Amino acid sequence: MPRKVIGASPSLRPRFLVEVSVAAMTGALVVWDVGSAKAQCVVTVPAGTTIASNFEVGCSSPTGQTASPTLNPGQATGANNASVSVTGVSISQPAGGQPRNGIAATTTGTGGGTVTVTDTTITNIKTTGPSLGINITVNPANSTAVADGVLTMSGTNSITIGQFDPITGLPTTPGSGGGILVNVRGAGNATTTIGGTLDVNVFSGTGSGSIAKDDGVETTARGGTATLDMTGITGASTVSTNAGNGLFIDSLPSTPNTSGGNVVVVGVSNLVAVNVDNSTFGVANPSTTTAVANAGILAATFGSGTVNIQGTSATINTTGPFADGIHAITQTGTVTLNNSGNITTTGPSSHGIEVTTTNVTPTLPIYTGTAGATTLTTVYNQQLIAVSGMPDLALSGFPATGAVSVTNSGAITTSGGGSATTASNGIYAWTLSGGTGASGNVTVVNNAGGNVTASGDFSNAILATTTNTSTGAAGAINVTNAATLTTFGANADGISAIASGTTVGPMTIANSGVITVTGASANGMEATTSSGVVTIDNSGSVNSGHADGILASATAAGATLALINEAAGNIFGSTGVGIGNNFATAQLDNAGTIGASTDLAIDSTALTTGPLTINNSGTITGFMRLGAGVNTLNNSGTWNFSEFQRHDRHAWRRGCRLWRLLREQRHQQHRHDSAAWRG
Repeated sequence: MPRKVIGASPSLRPRFLVEVSVAAMTGALVVWDVGSAKAQCVVTVPAGTTIASNFEVGCSSPTGQTASPTLNPGQATGANNASVSVTGVSISQPAGGQPRNGIAATTTGTGGGTVTVTDTTITNIKTTGPSLGINITVNPANSTAVADGVLTMSGTNSITIGQFDPITGLPTTPGSGGGILVNVRGAGNATTTIGGTLDVNVFSGTGSGSIAKDDGVETTARGGTATLDMTGITGASTVSTNAGNGLFIDSLPSTPNTSGGNVVVVGVSNLVAVNVDNSTFGVANPSTTTAVANAGILAATFGSGTVNIQGTSATINTTGPFADGIHAITQTGTVTLNNSGNITTTGPSSHGIEVTTTNVTPTLPIYTGTAGATTLTTVYNQQLIAVSGMPDLALSGFPATGAVSVTNSGAITTSGGGSATTASNGIYAWTLSGGTGASGNVTVVNNAGGNVTASGDFSNAILATTTNTSTGAAGAINVTNAATLTTFGANADGISAIASGTTVGPMTIANSGVITVTGASANGMEATTSSGVVTIDNSGSVNSGHADGILASATAAGATLALINEAAGNIFGSTGVGIGNNFATAQLDNAGTIGASTDLAIDSTALTTGPLTINNSGTITGFMRLGAGVNTLNNSGTWNFSEFQRHDRHAWRRGCRLWRLLREQRHQQHRHDSAAWRG
């Protein structure tokens, strides 16, 4: 529909400032279309204004404005202002009519857009979309323009999409859009800065179909830096959505086969709660075979772009399949994540924290839904698949992927997952290369307080993997744990580290926490390498109910193992320590305690290539089964030999036979003594 100018003279020429000030207007369209690159559009809506109509508050500038208020009209560059400032305003969009945003700033030329919001309430119940709470779209038709999109929020702000029962608070009628979108389509930066308090509640009905993403807060750049800064939050704030990510920050390529920019997330503090319900759009839809994956926080870029999530301490809750608490991904850049918030996920393929770098097209777990009984492929966003211009790194020979690093001190709880493809790990850090370039290094530091509980089958508390599926090398793995790790499912390890490639980097696992696993075939700690150097250092407690306390194995020749159990370390399992396959040399230094429910304290019978050296200055209780090599035991501690509870019960039977023999001997001696007495 035609745009109108409210409060400005039609005789104004485009080269001058057009400023719209609304002072107590209801049902008005507050938008100005600019026809010249030398004009400005500045909309200021003062406190106390109520806007309840089918119109949006904002600026639309088809020939290119910028968001900077410091630029003056008539500059030689032709880059002038297009900004919206809203303070103390109530905006309500009714259900009928055309799609409308609550507040919008749009440029289609070479300029940018700025929105400043203070103490404002937005309610958008439109069922036609996209109809968002706040929408900044910069340069949708110009991918080379360098102009920024900036949103700044302060005070007390609230955005509601869809209708909710005023008494129960439960959703009743879905809307058709996300809460906040800062979308820079050119090569500029996208920045969202949020202070004060913010409540975003999105109940949308458009999250599947075309794979639309109705996120709570989205900040998207293309080649530039995408930043979400919530350090200014001063009070309890909530972001909830049923059809998108809670917080989505990404930088896509500005043109095909170029790199995305950097992604920065900072200040998402413990005053923030993020809730994502993916139970509807994460499963099979009768009309599509695509399941939509969402996360509490999703941070993504491509090419050499980096992801840096700094100091997140929010409380994150997700439900449904494909709903990670925090998910971060790039390709040849690096991922760094520091979390101290509590994360809870409920559903298959929903990890507490997942970080990855890969030079192949990202592939997510396959989930078979019930509706339509179709096998689904999954995407985190329609913009995160190859058709959107993601760099095809096969064209450049699959360069090395970046390193990933996770530091966590928040409690993580996952439930769901019943197979290897639907597992919900507590922390999942992985790198993958499909060519000559190496897969990146993986570092996980789980500090005290980062207690992880995983309930599903194949759902590890910590899983760290680096893989090269071609001729290149795999990176190094370093896992450090000082917290309590608990798993209940089958094949669900406390710590699992896997390095696979023609050559692999060193692997180090250090545990000073408490690890308890109870499921079948679940090991307390498991280290698997192709041919690298493996070092395991335990000074905590490791307990497996039905498998190995610690299991180490090598799948190719040349690997070496050093397993150290410190004086404070305790290792216990169905088998205490298992060592197998192709280690060229293996050494176990025990100064603590090693035991087993079956009395099989140490088992290296699967060690086929090299010798095992055992240096014991602590306590070993049970018996040992050693491989065929030349094995050495240097004992300066205590070995309580016992094999009564072996699985095959041979020892029990031998004990019974020995007891019967001794009893018969005593009876014979008694008869001999009696005969001698009578004589």
